[in-house]
Amino acid sequence: MALPEKKSGYEMAGEFCRESAVLIFVFANLDLWLYQQYSDWNVIKHLLEACGVAFLFFIAGYALEKWRRQ
Repeated sequence: MALPEKKSGYEMAGEFCRESAVLIFVFANLDLWLYQQYSDWNVIKHLLEACGVAFLFFIAGYALEKWRRQ
C-alpha cells in the first residue's frame, strides 16, 4: 500500500484560497438573506462585495495551483 503524495505549500495554499472563496460566497449570501436588516441597495452592494472577495480568493487559489505545476 503506497503512501499518498505529500502536498506542497503552494498546493495547500491554493486549496485554502479556493475553499475560502466558497465559504465566503455561501455564508455571506446566507447571512444577508437571513438577516435582511439592510435596504435593497445595501443588500445588492454587500452581495457584490462578497462575490468580489470570493472571486479574488478563487483566482488567487487558481494562480497558486498553476504556479505550483510549472
